[in-house]
Amino acid sequence: MQNKTDKRLLEPKVIRLICSLGLSGDIATRKVACRAKVSHNSARKILATAVKLGFISAAEINALPDSQLLGMFYPDLKPSEYAIPNTVGRQNKYIPDFQSYAALMVEKRLNQDQIYAKYKNEAARTDGEPFSRSYFYRRLKEELRELTAQDDYYFAQDFAYGQYMQIDFSGAKYNLPTFNGKVKCWMCVIVWPASYYAFSYFVTSQSTAESCRAVAACIRYCKNHAPMLMCSDNAKCWVTDHRHRDALINEGFENYMFRLGICVEPAPPRRPQRKSACEYSVLLCERLMERHRSDFTTKKTLLEHSKHLMELVEEEINQGPFRKSIDKSRSYLFNTYELPASRMLTDIPQYEGEPKIMTVPRSYLLEIEGHRYSVPYIYIKKQVEVYLTNDFVIVKDQGVEIARHLRQDNDGGKTVEQKHMPEEHKQIAADAALNNAEFVLQQCKQLGDDNLYTFCLKRIEYGRQRGGGNVANAIRSCRGVVNFYNKQVHKNLVSQACKKVLQMPPRCWNTHLVQDAYIKLTNSLPPNPTPTTGKHKAEAFVDTQGNSFYKATRQSTRASAANAQDD
Repeated sequence: MQNKTDKRLLEPKVIRLICSLGLSGDIATRKVACRAKVSHNSARKILATAVKLGFISAAEINALPDSQLLGMFYPDLKPSEYAIPNTVGRQNKYIPDFQSYAALMVEKRLNQDQIYAKYKNEAARTDGEPFSRSYFYRRLKEELRELTAQDDYYFAQDFAYGQYMQIDFSGAKYNLPTFNGKVKCWMCVIVWPASYYAFSYFVTSQSTAESCRAVAACIRYCKNHAPMLMCSDNAKCWVTDHRHRDALINEGFENYMFRLGICVEPAPPRRPQRKSACEYSVLLCERLMERHRSDFTTKKTLLEHSKHLMELVEEEINQGPFRKSIDKSRSYLFNTYELPASRMLTDIPQYEGEPKIMTVPRSYLLEIEGHRYSVPYIYIKKQVEVYLTNDFVIVKDQGVEIARHLRQDNDGGKTVEQKHMPEEHKQIAADAALNNAEFVLQQCKQLGDDNLYTFCLKRIEYGRQRGGGNVANAIRSCRGVVNFYNKQVHKNLVSQACKKVLQMPPRCWNTHLVQDAYIKLTNSLPPNPTPTTGKHKAEAFVDTQGNSFYKATRQSTRASAANAQDD
């Protein structure tokens, strides 16, 4: 259908539209041309060619692939391996896929000049002539407009990958159940605006210390990668004063960001669009919390609540489809482009801030953020400085560090180091540990003997079933077996003895029968050339307190008595 005066090509979708409207015969050709946005002459030629090719219905044309369809309607078109003809062009011109170029421009954060240079390089490889720069830009702009037409946000073109972060707090407050009661919290949301990748973290106050703690948690979550710039609004924890063009940044926040190598850039007052990526992500996180309100009704530590929140953000925001026209998620853009372009930190400094002066009570436990931490008892009734860092609670006396603990906010528990206790308290703590079933079982695990661990586990479970003082009795029995195991040379025989006793009724699960079974097994061994006194005699063994518990002998009277009762 081409001639010397008409060298224009129509897109396959336009040809299909003309044929779908015109082949039915119900619509005039001029109306078909108007709806397809082509000239009347072009529409007439397309319909004439379709009839000449033998097409009766539009269904036959719609079933053809684009390349075959263009080959039938434009038989003189020179095929190109790289060209994807999807737009109006001219013969011998390299016809690009403008939609793919637009998607590439958005995904890789390229500008028009970079995209056009890429197009010219591809045109040169195919020996085709490139379109003019103005025509290419106009077609690219149309595709970009269609690409973002369905979105309620768009990529701002002034953010480079790996260079920026934006931070903001949620407007909504949340009462989260912890082991120390309900705690009022906000969400601190941090976003990489080039990819819209979001990080969310619960904070107990909109303060400088909590902000720095959230920033450190975000950097750790992002595999120790950090940007060059941090954009914030004008909250007092970030900006002390901001009038006209002069911003006075909060000294504590600025110093911590400086140690991270991040420059703080406050957004102009009353212009939240300067950090629109974070504003939008805060809205998404608040909606997410509304949908998953039931997920935050169980008592947990704040750190556990934050971890679950980030799991939901990752699944429903970062992993979800980012733009309706592009099959790419925030997470894909972040891991593909953002991380490689950002800085890798070898160390994340601690934020100490201003100390809190506290007096050490007689319990030598300082209550800080719903948790109690020990300090050396010699500082009782003295005033000390308490620093809350991102991860630690640091206690100092006149600038000298006297205690350091991992932060355990709002769990209602206590962290006590034995070296902080007086001697008599250490002995009490040791006694309590020895009388603890979990402590005994942990000892068995560390010894790595399955038979010994199984014996103690079943013995303690049997004591719990019987209740009352049987639990303490079972723990003492297990301690005796563990001590006996540690003192014997043939530990494999003690293991076999435990297994053998477990085959007896539960009333026989005691230390004396384990000792008796061990003696019988050792007496069955071949003679040992090492010096002995003749007959085997098990040596007495002592517990950690230095008291003699049991003495293993070969007297059958003691073994028979043990069969009749528990130890």
